[in-house]
Amino acid sequence: MAVDHGIMNKKQTMLKDQAKSSEVSLASFPTTHHIGTKFIWGSAVLLVIFGLLLYVVLDFNQEVSLDKELQGKVGMVARMLASNIAGDYSRGDYAGVQKTLESVKALEPEFIYAYVYDANGNVVARAAKAFSSANVTLNPLSKDQAINYRRFSVKLDGVDQEVIDAGVRLIPEQKAELHLGIRTDRPGYFYSNLLWFILVTLAVVVPGIFLVRHMVASQITDPVRELLNMVNQVKKGDLAPKPEVTVRNEIGALSQALREMIEVLQRQAQAGAQAEEEMKKIQSHVMNMLNIVSAAAQGDLTNEVEVTADALGSLADAFNLMITGLASLVEQVRDSAGDIGSATNQILAASDHMLKGAEEQRVHINNTSSAVDQMSVSMQQVSNNAEAARQASQKATEAAQKGEKSVAETIKGMHRIRNTVQATSKKIKNLGDRSLEIGAIVEVIDEIASQTNLLALNAAIEAARAGEHGRGFAVVAEEVRKLAVRSSKATEDIAERIKGIQVETNEAVRAMEDGTREVEEGTRLADIAGASLKEIDKIVGQVADLIHEISLAAKQQARGTEGVVDSMERISKITDQHVDFVRQTTETIKQLATLSDRLTDAIGKFKLREKDPRFSLRPSKEKVPARPLMPSVEEETGPLEDLDKDFISDEDFGL
Repeated sequence: MAVDHGIMNKKQTMLKDQAKSSEVSLASFPTTHHIGTKFIWGSAVLLVIFGLLLYVVLDFNQEVSLDKELQGKVGMVARMLASNIAGDYSRGDYAGVQKTLESVKALEPEFIYAYVYDANGNVVARAAKAFSSANVTLNPLSKDQAINYRRFSVKLDGVDQEVIDAGVRLIPEQKAELHLGIRTDRPGYFYSNLLWFILVTLAVVVPGIFLVRHMVASQITDPVRELLNMVNQVKKGDLAPKPEVTVRNEIGALSQALREMIEVLQRQAQAGAQAEEEMKKIQSHVMNMLNIVSAAAQGDLTNEVEVTADALGSLADAFNLMITGLASLVEQVRDSAGDIGSATNQILAASDHMLKGAEEQRVHINNTSSAVDQMSVSMQQVSNNAEAARQASQKATEAAQKGEKSVAETIKGMHRIRNTVQATSKKIKNLGDRSLEIGAIVEVIDEIASQTNLLALNAAIEAARAGEHGRGFAVVAEEVRKLAVRSSKATEDIAERIKGIQVETNEAVRAMEDGTREVEEGTRLADIAGASLKEIDKIVGQVADLIHEISLAAKQQARGTEGVVDSMERISKITDQHVDFVRQTTETIKQLATLSDRLTDAIGKFKLREKDPRFSLRPSKEKVPARPLMPSVEEETGPLEDLDKDFISDEDFGL
């Protein structure tokens, strides 16, 4: 859990650093690149260009109008002048013609020359300012023309001047012509018009610029600045502010979209916080369950998983039930192992006593063979001892049957252990299935993160379409996309941890399967012990029958001693067999005791919760001294050496 908190703190620090870095980049953005300033300057440039174009058009139109005006003026003057000098020309008074031309030059300064050509194209009179007459060429009239206009350039005072030339006929029947030239440019006219145009343009453009600036500021700049401040606050993590832009244009639509986006981010932030809190709880519960599973795998069954109301609650409840059932099963197995150990110790003690008694009986039978003469006196005692031996063998049979029942119970307990271990293995597999369900929940979270990433990409595309207006929105979309990528990475880490849980669950299943095999091995050995106890029961029954036969033989010896030797040999052989069987039984019981100790040690590795000792099913660990199954001959009659040999006679055997 400490590692998880460290990862969360590291992620929060990274988010803060990214917010700071992006804040610095926005703060360092040049103010000369504002939309309002660009729009104002662009509008001013467009207005100036429009004014210049308008000036050019107006000047061109004015120039055309001026040309028409000058043509009319120069044509009218040329006609009047031609009518005045026509008489002098027809009389040949060229001096009068020259005088008339000079008067026109003096009266009208705009007229720069006046030429009179005869029918041959020779100049007969002229009045001109300081320019070369070579610059003026005759443009004869056609036959049907009464007046002709043409435009050309001449040098006047060293400067090129545009001139409109009007040519009229002096006498219709002759080819004599009058050509009068008037200048088209008037000094100060261009500058005067340009000054007036500049003044009018400034009077129109300056208020227009301020009006446009006010409109741009109210419709674009101020709303964009407000949206930019709101985006900066959202980027810092503050989702409380909402844009209050009321303009009805694209900026207003963008404001509405940002307001809806903030609401979506608020819901996503709340959902993310809830999901993070739930994830922390799930991680805490999973870590607690893993710790308890690890402890249970090591044999500690004293802990319980906290049952909560979330998705892991039922899993925790089932796991607690499994731990409780396993603890109860281990308790029963331990109690059964104690009972088996106690019963095995008793059987082993009884078997030792039986072995000692059999060996002692064999010694006494050998002594009896040498003292067969004395058996007559002690035959009744032998008969009584045989009856006691029969009773002892009957008790041994009963003890063997009890041992057989105990072993049968042990076998049943081992089968119950195997079934319970198999059920526990199934429950642990169910635990793995539940972890798969957790993996499915993580996949849902991953899908949510993928959808968020897709939404962020769509938002970035829409911001790119918006161009300069969507730059701030593109930054927010990029931050949302990065957050979605980090959420996806976190869900991948959670999926890897769930896989680790599944691996450990599989290891626990394998451990339970190993325990099942050990229990089956114990069951097999317990079955062998049961078969051995049945054999013991059979042998003890045979011993009881033999002892009964001994009793009958002792009675028959009172009638004769002919079969005493044969009977003693038979008793000796049977006793030897009995000793061998008892030894085998003792070895088998020792093996059963070893298996019981191994089972007790294996069960002792489990750590269980303390409970009231009054309800404990464990057997008492005090050893019960085993009673001998049959008394020895010396215990019944005393040492054989103390018997009175003279007390036995042939008459006692019917001889």
